[in-house]
Formats: sequence, structure tokens, C-alpha cells
Amino acid sequence: MLKATATSDPSFFTFDGVRISIRVAGGEEVKINRGGRITTLATGRTGETLNVKGEVKTGDVFTVGIKTVSFYEVAKISPLEFLKKFVPDRKIVVKNEVGFEENSKSKKTTFSVGIILLAILVVSVGFGVRQKSVKEREEETARSEQEKTDRETAGFFETFPELFLDLTLLSSGFKGDIVSTSGGNLYVLDKNSKKIVSIEIANKKSGVVAGQGKLGEAFDLASYENRVFVLDAEGVKEVDEDIKTAVEKDWEGEVLIQTFAGNLYVLDKSAGAIYRFAGSDDTFGSRQNWLAASTKPDFTDAKSWTFDGAIYVLTGSKILKFSQGSPQTFSLAGEVLSVGAVYADEENQFLYVLDKENGKVFALEKDGKFKAQYSFETIKEVVSLIASESEGKIILLTGEKLLSIEMKHL
Repeated sequence: MLKATATSDPSFFTFDGVRISIRVAGGEEVKINRGGRITTLATGRTGETLNVKGEVKTGDVFTVGIKTVSFYEVAKISPLEFLKKFVPDRKIVVKNEVGFEENSKSKKTTFSVGIILLAILVVSVGFGVRQKSVKEREEETARSEQEKTDRETAGFFETFPELFLDLTLLSSGFKGDIVSTSGGNLYVLDKNSKKIVSIEIANKKSGVVAGQGKLGEAFDLASYENRVFVLDAEGVKEVDEDIKTAVEKDWEGEVLIQTFAGNLYVLDKSAGAIYRFAGSDDTFGSRQNWLAASTKPDFTDAKSWTFDGAIYVLTGSKILKFSQGSPQTFSLAGEVLSVGAVYADEENQFLYVLDKENGKVFALEKDGKFKAQYSFETIKEVVSLIASESEGKIILLTGEKLLSIEMKHL
């Protein structure tokens, strides 16, 4: 609230922080317009000086003049500018603890106060702008994270495979064509160089199982525990310190081989048949038809197959499922557009499918229902895959390298 007191001092203005003290001599009058309301602050009488003190606020408009002349108006200007414009011949002083100082020092102090107030305003505005920018970035990040979380909750994962092992470090020029796994080990066959390497999944310990000169032409690869088998023109051979025949060839045309529970299986493409050779110690029995007599599937385009107790055969772009010799209902999830390889085993809960053309690996329920999808750019280099849920990894063979993806759907 503005208060006025009479004084006999000469007429002058003083500043005390952000408060103004106005002294008017006889015949002078000062008015203020604050928010549209005009108030007379002081009217000097002849022979006396009136002292008025109060706080200056942003937006105040002052008028000052002599009763006999027109009033002057100043809108939204600093008190210092107000004084310079309307009372240039009066002393301007700043009140402090030691009394009054002369005009030059008071001007500097008043200017400093104005600079400080302006700096505070600029900092406040800058801080507000920064806070708004930070808030917008935080909101955008939160939206992105939420979208990512929602997508991952739905089972869709964007990922980038990490290097698991460079196979050329094991053997110069090595380029893997087929990968097999059993007992926590990976086995990779390079058909061209006639070599097989082994890798322990848990610690990446590796070595050469069969080098050039020991292994002849091989068309397919299978493994069981620490035993490794290859398919050649004479039948199925076991690769150990020596190469020995496990099963003599008694089929015509192209076949694929697999092992499961110690037994050896052969898929005959042209005959539409699956043969089982029961294992006993280090030997295998005679051929038995595994499929029921009434089951006549078309395996002409069979590219690969895998076991988990049931048998899954990738033929063309379809997966055929068989259990106990009979076909089972199996339908691929709609998200799977193309199939390049398929993998299952008795220790995994899910079936894993490579969609090479569209750059994806899928984890599916055993009836083909969607569980998860992993997408990344380097997928088109992949030729085969295996999965180990106990290690939490999907391992991809690209020829010269093995890549790994961390499972997030378990």
C-alpha cells in the first residue's frame, strides 16, 4: 500500500530495491494508472514537500506535472527512464545503510538493479523453455517406450544378432551348409571343404571333428549326444576317429537323415516314406517303416525336418507334422509368410521357424500358433538355425559365422 508523508526536503526520487520513493514539491502532482485504475499518489502544497513510498509493478503507468500545465504520460517504462524524462534537473539518489551518495553512483546502482532483474527474467524464460523442451522429450520417450513395451508384450521383437562365433577362425575358408545339435553341442558341416567342426553352446569351446582328407563327399548331417553322422553315396556313416558305416544304403533317390532317442531316421523324398533304424549300443537294426501304412505324404519338395517326439517336415512352404506314424493337425500362424528352415527338440517348449525372405524368426506353439517374432536385417544371409531354451539363445548359421539372438519370449 502507498503511504504519503510530508517533508521539507527538496523534491527528488529515490529507489530502494524494487520499491520507489517519490518526493514532490509544492504545485507538483503524481498519478499512477495500475490495471486501468488511476490513483493520485501525491499533490505537493506550496512551502512543503510530500514523500510517497510504494512498490513499482510491471505495467504501471505514471503521469507527472504541475497543476498549471498538461500532464505527461509514460507507459511500462523503468523508474529510471521515468525520472530521466520528467525530472532531468533533480537529484536521483539510492538509499543505503551509510546514507546518500551522489548522482553518478546511484545511476550505476539503479542500472545494475535493472540488469539483474532483466537477467532474472531472461533466465526464468529460458528455464521455462528448457523445461518445456525436456518435458516434450520425456513424453516422446515415454510414448516410444510404451509402444515398444506394448509391441514386446504382444511378442514382436526388433533385434540385432550378436556374433556367436567366426567359423573361419576354426578352419581357414570354412563355410557351413548344415548345422546339427545334440547334448549341448553344435556340429557344422562344410560340404565343399569336407570338414565338420564342433562348438559347445555354453562356453564356445570348439574344435575340428573331421578335416579334409578324412571325410568324403557328404550330403547331410545328424548328431546324437557325442556321436556325429553324415549321409554319403553309400549310406549313413558315423564320424569318429575312423569313418565307419552305420547304415548301408537300401533306398533310391534323395534322402534326409536325423537322429532321435538313439535311433537313426531316413526320410525318402521320392517314396514319401520315413524309415527308422533302431539303435542298440554302437549298431543299428534293419529298416522299419515309421509312417502308418495308410499315410502317404508328398515329400518331393522336403527341404529339412526336425524332431521333438513328433516329426516336423518342411516341404515347399508348408510344415507337415506327424506323431506315432500318423499326420497331425498343424497350421502355421498367419504372421509366417515364408519358411526357410524349422527346428524343434524334446527339451524346447516351442517350435522355431526361419522366414528368410522376410527377415524374421518365429517361435510357435507346437500346433503352429504364434508366440513371438524376431526381426532383423541380416536374416537374409542365414541358411539354417537351432534354438536352445536352456541357454536362452537362437543360433543362426550364415555360412562363415554363427550369430545369436537372446530369447525374450520365455
